[in-house]
Amino acid sequence: MKGKKLISQRGVAAVELGILLVPLTLLVFGISEYGRAFYEYNKIVKSARTAARYLTLVAPGDATQITNAKKLVVFGNTTGGTPQLLKELSISNVHVCDSKTNDGPCLAADQALQFTGNGTVNLVKVMVTNVQFTSLVPGIVSDLTFGTISLTMAQVQ
Repeated sequence: MKGKKLISQRGVAAVELGILLVPLTLLVFGISEYGRAFYEYNKIVKSARTAARYLTLVAPGDATQITNAKKLVVFGNTTGGTPQLLKELSISNVHVCDSKTNDGPCLAADQALQFTGNGTVNLVKVMVTNVQFTSLVPGIVSDLTFGTISLTMAQVQ
């Protein structure tokens, strides 16, 4: 009787593996794609922070320095020309606001000088808008559009 029971369960493990392999593979691809999206989002945030920090050290409204800051966001350096940090990111996605510059979707509060007990402070705001995340496996994870990434820092006086 024992022998018959063993024979009737032959191959059950292979069938179970076959049934579970597809959903587990989809789960692994989904997790890895969302991890890649988070990585790209974080890369944009860090480059925008670097650009805002760069602009705090220069005079407000300097067009050359604003262009350099935009290149910092897109290329990771002020000279450009190298491959972009992300292929979906371009200079048209980057906007800068300070007391003398309104480049894109800046609010009036973004351009106002902030008055403190020790004088005025110019705030520099770097915004990155409409960046697409293109999924490598669109059947599992659809393409995403990141929301506006905005960083504001006080400019050195």
